[in-house]
Amino acid sequence: ENERDTLACFATTLTLSVIELLNIFRRHKTIDFPEVTLTAQRALGSEGMPSELALALDYEIKHILIDEFQDTSLAQYRFITHLVSGWDRSDNNTFFAVGDPMQSVYRFRDADVSLFSNTFTAGLEQLPLEPETLVSNFRSSNVLVEYSNKIFSKLFTNPKLQPFSGVNFSPSKGTVDKPGLAQLVICKNDSKQIFQAKLICDKIKLIRSTKPK
Repeated sequence: ENERDTLACFATTLTLSVIELLNIFRRHKTIDFPEVTLTAQRALGSEGMPSELALALDYEIKHILIDEFQDTSLAQYRFITHLVSGWDRSDNNTFFAVGDPMQSVYRFRDADVSLFSNTFTAGLEQLPLEPETLVSNFRSSNVLVEYSNKIFSKLFTNPKLQPFSGVNFSPSKGTVDKPGLAQLVICKNDSKQIFQAKLICDKIKLIRSTKPK
């Protein structure tokens, strides 16, 4: 209640700022990425009042595939849900999204990993989805996969870390049956780069001496 006047001032200032920004876009015949998404969303009309373009796209678009879904922003999410707002099971349309919440790194441009998590567990509001978790790891040896499962299952299931991680760790299953060694090295030296470089060189020398081929 005490901040009402301040909030009203900010709302007015931001509204005028948007108008000025759009004028600059038109004057310089340019646009930025957020405005691309917002313009596309406006072109579809509003909720309950789809535009002719939205109706046409609803008729034309049958299948949607989205990669890196964990880096979806709220504006992008609203655009996506608007595209599928008229879908139902009888249409035989498909919505397929792929993502890894542990790789969400675009918070600086308003990506919200909770959108992925909520969609994975509950689906879209008007479109039920079937979640599937991939567990096979084709990149790393079994030793490294097992070691990572052991370490990160403890780190990312700690309630104290939830505000920082935002998602729980999902264990993997190794499929590369090759011998290997997993080792944790903590660098405490003041000159970390020199320390790490020496450590790597020593490891290479050791491998060459024991396995010259």
